[in-house]
Amino acid sequence: AARARLATVSGFATGRAYGPLDSIPAVSVGGDLDPWRNVVAEHPGLAERIASEQSYYLAARAARRQQWPDLDVRASYGFRADLAPEYATAHGSTVQENMITATVAFSLPLFSGGREQAEARAMEAMARTEEYERAQMELELLEMVEAAHARARAGERIVGLLADTVLVMRERALAAAWSAYSSGGADLASTLATAHDYYESALEIADARYELAMAQAELLSLTARPEMLGVTLPDPTSRRK
Repeated sequence: AARARLATVSGFATGRAYGPLDSIPAVSVGGDLDPWRNVVAEHPGLAERIASEQSYYLAARAARRQQWPDLDVRASYGFRADLAPEYATAHGSTVQENMITATVAFSLPLFSGGREQAEARAMEAMARTEEYERAQMELELLEMVEAAHARARAGERIVGLLADTVLVMRERALAAAWSAYSSGGADLASTLATAHDYYESALEIADARYELAMAQAELLSLTARPEMLGVTLPDPTSRRK
């Protein structure tokens, strides 16, 4: 089930033969939080809010402009075809001169001032709502990015500590315990207890690596910037071919 879901999110067609999974790349989120905070401003959700906010402000401006007289000036140039011979002028000419038409019109909003004012205020209220929701979304994204970055940094330290110190020490202790048991210097129960401690540490590392990968994946989903993790994501379109 997990592999089928992985194939779906990776762009593979379902029903394919699954090969061995690639190992998780050794990546790091880095100690500096500022680059991750800076890319939050490029989030597509924020761009959508900004566009919606600007559209409401433009609609409010357009509504207010309708309260003032509107001057409409138009001009056109018309090409006229020659007349048929039977419709020739009294002088026998069939040529018609081209025409230039100009119109000037005024639009006087005599009875629509209150309605346009109400519409403009409504559009501005919608724009302020979008502005507030955009600011709220940005704060929530920053909060999630900071939390995920903190979990990833903590996970990197925990994995490093367990793999480089705890597991190494318990592996050496297990080797010494088996050696002592083989020479008759230790009983089987204490040797198995030492082995249990070693395998427990190995499971702790697996859990810590899982939590680290989840934190890194959350950062990736929030920012869509895999290059900041030092990884290159495959193109889903190429995998469907």
